[in-house]
Amino acid sequence: MTTSIDLVPRLALAAVLTLASHCARAEVATEPVPPTPVAADLLLGKALYDRHCSQCHGEDGKGDGPAADFVYPRPRDFSTAVFKVRSTKSGQLPTDHDLFKIISNGLPGTSMPAWAKYLTEAERWQLVHYVKT
Repeated sequence: MTTSIDLVPRLALAAVLTLASHCARAEVATEPVPPTPVAADLLLGKALYDRHCSQCHGEDGKGDGPAADFVYPRPRDFSTAVFKVRSTKSGQLPTDHDLFKIISNGLPGTSMPAWAKYLTEAERWQLVHYVKT
């Protein structure tokens, strides 16, 4: 016969195991770790920029590409170093992660598309590093 004293350790063990199983399944949201850029990344980033970004943002990133007059709002001019979407304080440059998120997810309400479906993670980081040059 099991007494109530015998049940206490079993119930405690069951509670601990249940809690542990729920904790083990919890996912932790982490930011992707940006790779350290090397010269080859900048060259690849430039090639990607020329192919996918320059039509709107322009050859020199001034927001004056051939398609710029046909989109609203106009594309961002990177040369002014003014960015509206960032996690940093006003007047500060966005973080690498801010740029990565914009390239990956696009900007709703603008013509900035989400590139996550079309470019690999490595290619999106190459664009981040190139845009910062």
